[in-house]
Amino acid sequence: MKFLVLLMIGLLDATYASRCIGECNILSDDLLAHEECDKYCECTLLGDAIEYSCEHGLHFSFELQDCVHPLLVNCGDVSEPSIPTSPPTIPPSTSLPVTPSPPVDNNGCIGKCPLINLPDYTIHLAHKECKKFCKCNWGQPIVKNCPENLHFNNESKTCDYIFTANCTGIGHIENLFK
Repeated sequence: MKFLVLLMIGLLDATYASRCIGECNILSDDLLAHEECDKYCECTLLGDAIEYSCEHGLHFSFELQDCVHPLLVNCGDVSEPSIPTSPPTIPPSTSLPVTPSPPVDNNGCIGKCPLINLPDYTIHLAHKECKKFCKCNWGQPIVKNCPENLHFNNESKTCDYIFTANCTGIGHIENLFK
């Protein structure tokens, strides 16, 4: 009898503790939104949900299946990204020091993904095309697209306004005015 009571308390705790939006299916590795915008849940193959936090200052986008700039996510409904309507101010141009370029793989990803996934941190790499980026998954880069009219900002590791992303790859800002 004690065992049954403890089992029921454990089940109630597990259900109550889960703040994931949606349910995990068995044999699925889906990502689910979370009640807190800066968190998300990853489903295990056994149907359990594991809670993760986005990098500091980022929010989870269910639509993009990634942590992105908060302006791209409507926190009331994490499945619908919201792109601001007011144009950004153009920062003054600055010259950057010349540094050796990291390697570009066959997918166009700049750099190399680590062989393991970190429990609370997703690695993003720049792509040779400004409107794309690479999400690392167990050493393999997965090419993703930024929402329309945004470029990948390698400094903040998010999709950002074209004028502030500072991308120098294919489609960078200088080519827009040629």
